[in-house]
Amino acid sequence: APALLVDSREARHERTRSQLAREQQGGLWGDILGALRQEAPRAQLILNQLNPLVRTAVAIDEPELARTSAEALYGQAALLSRRPLRPAESSLINRSFLDLLAHALRKDS
Repeated sequence: APALLVDSREARHERTRSQLAREQQGGLWGDILGALRQEAPRAQLILNQLNPLVRTAVAIDEPELARTSAEALYGQAALLSRRPLRPAESSLINRSFLDLLAHALRKDS
């Protein structure tokens, strides 16, 4: 795999706490869980430097294409993680796919 998304125990705990707080919103437990909110630890994107695709992606000079490539690698790693995707992740995967497709079509014409 070109990239992996590594999730820490703290990140999983914060997602669970946040989900429970939303489910209990407006109640005493929702208020308590909301007060416990922390800066959400995030999963880390680990790039496989031995992968030829990653080597090519990190050498891209065009800023917009480099950003889109990084987003696509993140999206692929999120899909491989087999955890439910957040709406923002689904949107990112869709946008990066369409941007890469548009770039490929421009290059061929």
